[in-house]
Amino acid sequence: TLDPNRVDPVFGQPVAHLDWQMQDTEKHTVVRGLELLEQYLRSNGASDFSLNTNLSGGPDQWTFSPDLSDPAALQAGDHHMGALRMSASPGAGIVDADCKVHTLSNLHIAGSGVFPTTGHGNPTLTIVALALRLADHLNAKP
Repeated sequence: TLDPNRVDPVFGQPVAHLDWQMQDTEKHTVVRGLELLEQYLRSNGASDFSLNTNLSGGPDQWTFSPDLSDPAALQAGDHHMGALRMSASPGAGIVDADCKVHTLSNLHIAGSGVFPTTGHGNPTLTIVALALRLADHLNAKP
C-alpha cells in the first residue's frame, strides 16, 4: 500500500509501504534450494565451499543456521518476487508468457514480480534478461 506519511523527496509522491514477512514455505524453499545447490556442486567436484542461510550482519558474521524458527536465519530474501506471477491463465497469475497483464490489452510488466517461482539469489540478471526479451517482443509487434 502507499504510505501517506512517507513522501518521496524528489517526486513528492507517497512511497510504498511493504509489510513483507517470510513464511515457512519461503524458508523451506531457500533451505531446499541451498541443499540442492550443495549436492550439485559436490557431485561436480566442488569441495572447498560453504553455503550460509544466515546472511544478516555482513559477510564477517554469516553463519549457517537451518533453524527455520529463527527469523534471522534467512535474511537474504529481500528481493520481492512473485506478486505478479506469470501464468498461462488469468486464474493462476497476473501476466502471460509475454509479460502482458491478462486482463489488459496494453500493459506489460518487466520485473521480478512476474517470476512464478524463485530461487534464493540476486535476481538482477534474470530481470535484465526478461526485460530484454520483452523489449524484443514489443519491438516485433506491428
